[in-house]
Amino acid sequence: MSTFIYYNYQFCKIAVPPVQGELFSQTPAPVHPDESFARKQEILSEILAADSTGSRKIVFRTPRGGKEHLHSYLTPYRDGLAVMKISNRRVHTTEKKDFTEESYEEYPACIVVIDNRPDIQRIVIEKRVLAFTDVNQVQAILQHTLRRLLHPYGLSINIDQLHTRSAFWNVANDVRQYPQGFRRVRFYLPHLNLERLKRVMNSYLIMARESYDSDLTWTQTATQGGKLKFDENDSLQSTLINTLMEDVGGNNVITLYPNGKGQKPVHVGEDNYRMGSMEKEVFDKLKGGDSIDREKAMDEIKQFTKRYID
Repeated sequence: MSTFIYYNYQFCKIAVPPVQGELFSQTPAPVHPDESFARKQEILSEILAADSTGSRKIVFRTPRGGKEHLHSYLTPYRDGLAVMKISNRRVHTTEKKDFTEESYEEYPACIVVIDNRPDIQRIVIEKRVLAFTDVNQVQAILQHTLRRLLHPYGLSINIDQLHTRSAFWNVANDVRQYPQGFRRVRFYLPHLNLERLKRVMNSYLIMARESYDSDLTWTQTATQGGKLKFDENDSLQSTLINTLMEDVGGNNVITLYPNGKGQKPVHVGEDNYRMGSMEKEVFDKLKGGDSIDREKAMDEIKQFTKRYID
């Protein structure tokens, strides 16, 4: 059984500076981010498909230091799904009985699935400590690399981990560590361009004012000297919290500010992940089974990446 961490990804437009001077014999056509944004998923599909066929290979690198990470597809890119393994090169040195040293390389890998189907935009990353000690190392590699590839189109991408609702309530209800409660809560929403997230957030922005007995500027503050009233049984609060943590995600989506001298803000969910498990045999069949087994495996993966989406 393999455990996977769930992420959303969303696109955004960036300004691409014009080409200066006589750097090229032919000046590249200007980039129009609005046009690119309208076909953002199509562009990503083209990038992944070209990588899968080998016609234009992607080089995955870490954000710092530029370490290269090899990758291989378990099946050709199709139906909006990229299923691959990404490796992490390691060098080990052993001491031999004749007191000499010998070094060897190993390339442990984890499975990554990018689901670029309409209204899904999900990534699941296998939690495999043998390959990467922290699953967010893989998230950083993917985000850094895809940003580099999308930049010429005037686009960027954000990959945000999803959390469990309990990550918030465990902090909000922790009277031992935060005996005076919280004076303020800050909600952060990225630029939502994923339609399923837009739909679910529209009504909650209106309802939130009614629930907290506070102002509503996306930073909600208790009355002077008081503390915010958090109630998991309040349907408006619980729905809003659950949606932000489990559907929107991101490490800065909710920040709590405790009362009391020396208390630091709490970014809720930094070390909390929404997870799911899948049999390793599914991926084995995807690569080595007959056509029927491969189709069944692909269908299972599609259902898995779509999990938790209503």
